[in-house]
Amino acid sequence: MARDELILIENRAKELFCNVLLNYHEDIQLVQLAKLPGLHLGTSIRNHNDEKEISPKEFRHCVGTCSNFLMRKLYEDYFGTVIAQLTFYQNYIRYAIPIPEPNHHLISIINMGQNSDTFYHKNDKHSFINFRQILERFTGKRYEYYHNTNEKPSFINFENPENCSHLSKPLIIILKEIFEFRKKHLNFGTDSHPFTNDDLMSLKSRIGTSSGELIRYCQILEIPGYEIGVPYIRANTELLVPAADRSRRHIETCMRHMQRERNFEQTGGVQFTLVLYKKIARMTIPINENFLVSISIDYWNSQKQNFSNLNADDTTVPEFTKKILTKINKFDEKIYNKFEL
Repeated sequence: MARDELILIENRAKELFCNVLLNYHEDIQLVQLAKLPGLHLGTSIRNHNDEKEISPKEFRHCVGTCSNFLMRKLYEDYFGTVIAQLTFYQNYIRYAIPIPEPNHHLISIINMGQNSDTFYHKNDKHSFINFRQILERFTGKRYEYYHNTNEKPSFINFENPENCSHLSKPLIIILKEIFEFRKKHLNFGTDSHPFTNDDLMSLKSRIGTSSGELIRYCQILEIPGYEIGVPYIRANTELLVPAADRSRRHIETCMRHMQRERNFEQTGGVQFTLVLYKKIARMTIPINENFLVSISIDYWNSQKQNFSNLNADDTTVPEFTKKILTKINKFDEKIYNKFEL
């Protein structure tokens, strides 16, 4: 394809899709549209001079996000269609959302950044939302961040963490257990990890029972993918992934985490990831540089059904996620024909 044709498609994608999403909410800092397995179609960046070229790192992030997304699609036979992939970094949140069928080969990539009072106190916009301070407000206790960094303070513009539209109460309860464990057991700022396998097994059990019957599976992984003891499995629960594929999935989870951590200087480190499939939600939370918690969560709504129609009463899915999915679903599917190569 000629370069002129590619430029035409990029301009169309930017005008008809990326700019529309960028203007949907003032906290959205970047929107990209990509075609699997990793072809960049368009990018819009807030306050970006159109005469300047997009940074090469944004193209690399686009390809990397598509690569992670393709790995997750390998498990759609077990978990159902991927609805959305969220990565919560210290410095921003990245959404990767597939366009609804018949355009499921197109991926929208959205970065939520530090722009408005959604996450900040009006006069103190120092850094992006800090999950440590969310939990301090939630529990009244002080927590430490597991990376040894000179972390700037952040100021959150809500009284209770439940009011943050990017989190839901079950997610906060799970995060609370992880941060309690870090505070009690980890020697911050060093390479030592003064906890035993029994400590990890106890953590696993507490996480499993922390959100009532929502959590169906919980396992602690040591990078690059070793399982620590027997997983927590909710009573009378049939696991969706057979044992033969479970070990491979754990290794891939660790690989994705290590890939994300290579960009630590820019992202501030991974706080956790949340992937919404049609049947269940999947969550990965780092304990420290060597251990991850892998969790499977059921959706919870009055109909007790799969994630399929953006139920307003579903307490598992964060509110802003519902809103951005609704916005993407409202695009006229005919516009995607204009981006075909």
